[in-house]
Amino acid sequence: MWVKDELKNTYDRQMKSGVDCEIDTAVGIPHREVLRKARQEDVDLIVMGASTTGCEADADAYQRHFAGSTLQRVAKASKAPVLVVNRPVASFWGGFTNIVFGADFSKASEHAFKFALKTAKELDAKLHVFHAIDIGSTHSLISQKQLDDQMIEARDRMRRKYLIQTGDFKNVSADIWEGIPYVEIVKYAREKQADLIIMAHHSKDVGDEESAFGHTLEQVLLRATCPVASVNRPDKIQNV
Repeated sequence: MWVKDELKNTYDRQMKSGVDCEIDTAVGIPHREVLRKARQEDVDLIVMGASTTGCEADADAYQRHFAGSTLQRVAKASKAPVLVVNRPVASFWGGFTNIVFGADFSKASEHAFKFALKTAKELDAKLHVFHAIDIGSTHSLISQKQLDDQMIEARDRMRRKYLIQTGDFKNVSADIWEGIPYVEIVKYAREKQADLIIMAHHSKDVGDEESAFGHTLEQVLLRATCPVASVNRPDKIQNV
């Protein structure tokens, strides 16, 4: 009981009057209890912190801790998008005004884009659609001709998969860079002063408890200076 009282005291001080809030606690395996509560309440969004307790000084330890965390397990199984808050940002007080969507042209990415577009519309925010051509994982040199061809193909796919869905929503931009995807996404988000990054979570890439969300998303979560939303399934965004 003292845990629930402590939670209430902590969050009561942070919330404005009039906010409809319920505080609950449970005994059990954390990720299962979070998912159970989310299903019970039919939530549209789960918000979690990326726990770094005891790992701040060691990046490798942080990654090992992160890969097997409650957060990883919740994001893998959640039907609702999961918003991960890694560190405090000024936008928490001023609202979300710049949203970066990290596009990878996958089926999961299409669902994530619907969520990003809906969020940008509802918050009247600028939506920046971004794709990074991966030239960091290849062991052979890419000619300028090959890079130009990939750039042309990426622009066409971005237009056909994402931009065509924006309709009369004009507060949107699109950019394609080349490099290591997670590095370019983080750099791009900083350049655009992003308050939020939205990406697809490819749960099929997670083979066991030692695996993480997927290399790119994990690294973005680790390095981003703003919250990151992981979208796993279309369940909660089918009617967007």
